Amino acid sequence: LRALIFACQKAVDIYKEIKDIDDEFAKAIFYSIVAFSLKMNSGKDIGWKGNSLFSPYLGFGQYPLFHFCYHYIMEHTFIKKEIESAKKDYREFKLNVQENIYSNNDLNTLYSYYLHYEKDLLQALKNIEKDLKEDLIPYVEYGKIANYIISLKWDLNIDISNIKLYLINNLKGKKRELEMHIRISSGIEMENDVKRKEYLELQEEMVKSLNYNRIKVFDFTDIEIDAFCKEVESNYNRYYTDRGFACLINIENFIDKIKKCSPAQILSVRRVFGNVYASANIKEILFNDKDVIDKLIFEIEKLFNYSGFDNVQKLQCKWFVGNLKDISRKLEY
Repeated sequence: LRALIFACQKAVDIYKEIKDIDDEFAKAIFYSIVAFSLKMNSGKDIGWKGNSLFSPYLGFGQYPLFHFCYHYIMEHTFIKKEIESAKKDYREFKLNVQENIYSNNDLNTLYSYYLHYEKDLLQALKNIEKDLKEDLIPYVEYGKIANYIISLKWDLNIDISNIKLYLINNLKGKKRELEMHIRISSGIEMENDVKRKEYLELQEEMVKSLNYNRIKVFDFTDIEIDAFCKEVESNYNRYYTDRGFACLINIENFIDKIKKCSPAQILSVRRVFGNVYASANIKEILFNDKDVIDKLIFEIEKLFNYSGFDNVQKLQCKWFVGNLKDISRKLEY
């Protein structure tokens, strides 16, 4: 009851900040805050997990917790520019769902697999796999398909590996707006940790595929540090738009390149990182980078004792770690 009262209070506060709020958006805000309040009340991890606008993990089913709601609950301030973006995205998502009602007997069998004989279910899966191979199923169904095939795998021990590959590969380079359809599902709620882990991993692979080639991933197999610095300096806005910078870096290969750097080159890298994360509200933009920054701190600290460095190079690494720790603090909630 306390959780429900808390959710009502927060929802009312948020409604006051939104102009021309429609019923669907109001409902999504309220239900998601109720779910989040219950998670807070039960002692579950409530660290932000999601993209820049919403988190399905902290909400429930088709009602994700919007980031501006989370920020208000945790920080007691509004990020007003996010409200309009979230309202627009959610409205388009709901309209898209309504306009793309897709009738398919095989998918209907999958979505109610617990009502069918196993032989009928296996035939439906075979047909779905064929349709996915030929790219005949609307992408807006992919999130729901992912939800059900994971449940099916663990409930009935059925091989879904080919279907998973098609769900990932078919989305390569497709519209970013599909992310909401991938992450929000009206399917089965997964309380089982093993099921949930695989489902979330599949979601991440699908979103990663969606963003394929949107911005360059730094694997450092064909790029030197000087070229890396130049590339980053000319693309700050792209990293902000696509909500990722450190997460694009292959840390192992990056460290190998750093080991070959002069003191001046390490300074250039430090400046690049400082510029990328200079914004006062950077945690609202690149919050998914924190784990990678923390891993990078750990790896750079190892270079304090690297035999291939002289004391000036080691000093630059110590200063770099200091910079990274400041960035990590800026990314904390």
